[in-house]
Amino acid sequence: MTWEEARKNCKNKSSELASILDAYSQSFLWLQILKYGEPVWIGLNSEVMPTYYQWTDNWVIKYSQWARGEPKTKRACVYVDIDGYWKTASCNKNLSSVCKQSDAVAPSGFEESAEHCPESDSLRSWIPYRGHCYYIETSAERSWAQASLECIKLGATLASVEDSAESDFLTYRILTSQKLLSKSWFQYYGMRYGGSVSFLFDSGWFDFWTSLLWSGTRMNGFWIGMYRNMDGQWLWLDNTAVDFANWNAEQPNEGGHCVEIAALYGFWNKLECSYEQGFVCEKSNLIELEKTVKISSEREEKKDEESSASGSLAIWILGVLAILSLAGAGLMASFLYKKKRQNQE
Repeated sequence: MTWEEARKNCKNKSSELASILDAYSQSFLWLQILKYGEPVWIGLNSEVMPTYYQWTDNWVIKYSQWARGEPKTKRACVYVDIDGYWKTASCNKNLSSVCKQSDAVAPSGFEESAEHCPESDSLRSWIPYRGHCYYIETSAERSWAQASLECIKLGATLASVEDSAESDFLTYRILTSQKLLSKSWFQYYGMRYGGSVSFLFDSGWFDFWTSLLWSGTRMNGFWIGMYRNMDGQWLWLDNTAVDFANWNAEQPNEGGHCVEIAALYGFWNKLECSYEQGFVCEKSNLIELEKTVKISSEREEKKDEESSASGSLAIWILGVLAILSLAGAGLMASFLYKKKRQNQE
């Protein structure tokens, strides 16, 4: 069956093409594949949004088992091969499939705040986007490992890119941070959104615009947190699954284990990790919110303790004053009594 036929077949059985949400599900499915000796379609594809893979049952990808060099661009559908790894293929390929029935419903997510990023200053500017804060280093060049350490010092990690919207956001921010626009950028976004920008490339228009907008120090690329481990798997530094790829043409190639966003057009290239260039750090602003709540709670507790201590001190002082007052009254009464007796004598 093709991928679409497999999905319809599952729907006719009141189920969905299987989603694999953890290592236990992966192991169970692999055992079934070994038993029958055939690769199977699963419910992961990128037909809705090119280069962005998502489960058909709407679960967020938190686990992945991509084969080396996967996922490949221009191949929208995903299957699990006999070796247990996930691979992409043409959706018209005929394979077996595995369906999944579950009463569990994928969560709809939660609302994130765009506030609470670290305060910007003359040296560093944090940019809020979809519950995260981003810092783009444009003035210092670092190797991938050095860039990772620089981000850690800031309480962040090298950025992971969740989908095409986040990729477009970072590309735009990189371009604007360097005051850089390119012919490739115009072409990419013109084709992406169905527009036409051909007039820019006629009669020197493109040279005029780029000479006008291209100024300051420029970097060719910026490190992100994607890397290839010794087993050939692509991973993110923050341990999230690689479910989105925006590779440049002929990428990923054989060389290098680290990934950059190319400044000119936003596509990704695999490079040697020792190359020095700019980098993008990312941190969750929800952490800042948690810290704020924690600090506020600690302050409230401290205030309560101080209030309690102040109250106890006040009661103690009043008690001492009362005792002193009674003692003074007793002494005065004794003095007056003695004086009265002396007068009577």
